[in-house]
Amino acid sequence: MKFKFILFFILVQVMGLQAQNKPCACCKPAFRQFDFWIGEWEVKDTSGQLLGTSSIVLAKGDCLIQEHWQGQSGVSGHSMNYYSSADSNWHQLWVGGDGTILDLSGGLEKGAMVLRSSAFKAKRGKMLRHQIQWIPQSDGTILQHWQLIDVQGQALQTLFYGVYHPKY
Repeated sequence: MKFKFILFFILVQVMGLQAQNKPCACCKPAFRQFDFWIGEWEVKDTSGQLLGTSSIVLAKGDCLIQEHWQGQSGVSGHSMNYYSSADSNWHQLWVGGDGTILDLSGGLEKGAMVLRSSAFKAKRGKMLRHQIQWIPQSDGTILQHWQLIDVQGQALQTLFYGVYHPKY
């Protein structure tokens, strides 16, 4: 019986050492590019009116950034954001309680995270894309600008413009 206990103890210790030596799957700098968005936020319009709250957390071994949005209008939503080494892009899948689904990809552009959808045909037949930018500000806030753009990248319409203020 004592031998089994000692063998079990040694096995647990060896497994623990192996787990400690296992390389971090998402530790490379590219996986940390969107970490500026992590936190607890109040999201306001430019006049200071509260639009909603957002909780952004790391999950799944720090490989996934999850967003939990609760709008003042009652609409909530969630997004999953991750960096893919396979295509060297960031990806976001957004699912809103109002039925909105966005599948976006992209990356850092001049210090801002910029993600775009694939082109889709609008009601009037024009090809459009969704584009969302998260732009960190020196005061600790983040501007989020969601637009419809044409396939050439020309902005056509702002769908959302919010300022993320950290909750303290």
